[in-house]
Amino acid sequence: MFLCHNRVYKPFNLVSSSIKADQLTQFSQMKRRLQDRDSLLAAGVDIVTVELGGVQTEAISMPYTGAQSLDKLPAWTNPSPARLEHLVRWIGNVLYELERCELVFLDWKPSNIIQAIETGQLDLCDWDGIATEEDATNKVEMGICPIPRGTYCPFNSAHPATFTTETLRYAMAFAAAITVCVVRYKTHPTLSQPATPTEFLKRHQAVQTLLCSCLGTTPLWLRPPEPVLVALKHTDFFAEN
Repeated sequence: MFLCHNRVYKPFNLVSSSIKADQLTQFSQMKRRLQDRDSLLAAGVDIVTVELGGVQTEAISMPYTGAQSLDKLPAWTNPSPARLEHLVRWIGNVLYELERCELVFLDWKPSNIIQAIETGQLDLCDWDGIATEEDATNKVEMGICPIPRGTYCPFNSAHPATFTTETLRYAMAFAAAITVCVVRYKTHPTLSQPATPTEFLKRHQAVQTLLCSCLGTTPLWLRPPEPVLVALKHTDFFAEN
C-alpha cells in the first residue's frame, strides 16, 4: 500500500494477470451489490489506475483517515471492556450488512480492521477479500476458490461442502469471533481441519467460552454450529481425514 493526496492505494501489481482480472471482476460485483442494496459499506472505496515504475496497474483506492490496524494501535494492546464491546457491536453491524447484501468476507483478523485516530471509527481494509455469495458458492464447483479462506477458518478445507451459503456465513461469524478473542488475549490459534463432528463442536464451544470470559456473554451474531454440522455429516467432509 502507499499514500498519495489523502488516498491510500493497494495495487494489484503483485498478482498474475488472470488473478487480477478475477479480483477486479469480483470487486466490481461487490461494489455493485452494495450500491444496489443502498449499503454504506465500502463507501469511498474504488478501483483506479495508477502508475508504478512507469507501468500502469489497477489499485484499490480508499480515503485516508489516519487510521491504523488494531494490531498496531497501542490502545488495543490491552483493550478495556468498553473497547471490546464497541468492537463486538461494530462487527455485528458489518456481519448484518454483509449478509443483507449476500456478501461473504472470511479473512477476519486484527490487521484487517482499522480505526481512525481522531474519530475512533472502525472499518475494514481488505476490500478485495469480499465476494458475492453467488461467486463463492458457484465458482468452487469449477475448482476455483474465489475468496481467501482466512486465518481463522473453522474448516481449514477447500471441500465443496464448506462453500454453501450456510457454511460460509457460519465461517464468517466464527472468524470474527476468533478475531475478538485474539484482540483480547493476543493468542493466535492454529486451526486444522476438524477430524470428527465432536472435534468441530468442541472448537465452537471453546470459542464461546473465550467470548464469555472476556465479554460476559456470547454475541448473538455467532451462528450456532448445529445446522452446519448436520449438513457436513451428509457429505464426506469428515471422511477426508
